[in-house]
Amino acid sequence: MSRDSLGALGEEIAARFLEMRGARILERGYRHQGREIDIIARDGQLVLFVEVKTRRGDRRGSPARAVTRAKRRHIRSAARGYLAAGGAGGSRVRFDVIEIALSRGGLDLGLRYLPGAFREE
Repeated sequence: MSRDSLGALGEEIAARFLEMRGARILERGYRHQGREIDIIARDGQLVLFVEVKTRRGDRRGSPARAVTRAKRRHIRSAARGYLAAGGAGGSRVRFDVIEIALSRGGLDLGLRYLPGAFREE
């Protein structure tokens, strides 16, 4: 499985997970000035900006560790662009991370949801 298809699979799993929890998906793969947000969802009065990190195996540690300071800055920038364009005006926002861990064979799945993983600064 290629890196792109692994990422797409992880984002699909994450979107379904959020929907099962009652969130409504507003956007997937939203781009603003070259920066991307994997999933934008609404959960009640909250707009969720969700970064999805998918890994095979655990050699490189927790998938959430890949959400670096620079990546968080890019996500915040894209979120401001989304809100400025009229997306979900007046709503409270939260920045979440969903980790998807697949076994080497791709059969075993682990999902960890980190609501409020980082803040707007």
